[in-house]
Amino acid sequence: MGERWTEREEKLLMQMVDAQEDYSTIASTLNRTMGSVISKAKDMRRRANMPPKEPKQRSDAWKDHEVETLIHLFEEGHKVSEIAEHLGRGVAATRFKLVKLREEGYRIDRRRTIRGNTDVLRKARGIKLGRISTALFSEQDTNVSREAVDWIINYAVSNGYPTLAEALVDMALEQYFQEMENDNV
Repeated sequence: MGERWTEREEKLLMQMVDAQEDYSTIASTLNRTMGSVISKAKDMRRRANMPPKEPKQRSDAWKDHEVETLIHLFEEGHKVSEIAEHLGRGVAATRFKLVKLREEGYRIDRRRTIRGNTDVLRKARGIKLGRISTALFSEQDTNVSREAVDWIINYAVSNGYPTLAEALVDMALEQYFQEMENDNV
């Protein structure tokens, strides 16, 4: 634990905070660590029933027009790396902003490629999808709904099939034998 704060130091601290001095400047003036200065300032404000100090606006904060551009370009199908370059931001920061916007309630659809959908399901369900994934997740084929895909995968997993292909072949054979039985009756 550090040295106790003197009354003079506390008074000087509050004067410098009120004057909006930088915490690093205050720390060096008082010969204290920055953590100690911040902690003491918060404690003194709390004890005096003062509201917490307003945080400074970050210089790298996203501006409204940047957010609009991000959403617009993403919905047009541009890659995150292209959007980041256009906005002069990093790729990770741009991806993170998309995540934060979704959490804030913006309706921004996630884009996954066929390979992305395949990898997500394979990891989540532990099932091999093979080439069937192309038929299930193709952007051109709108005949297979997301609910149908989920049902097929759940069926395969719950019945212990190691691959989706085996589950679909068994389903097709079952249908075949039922039709053969019906024809013979």
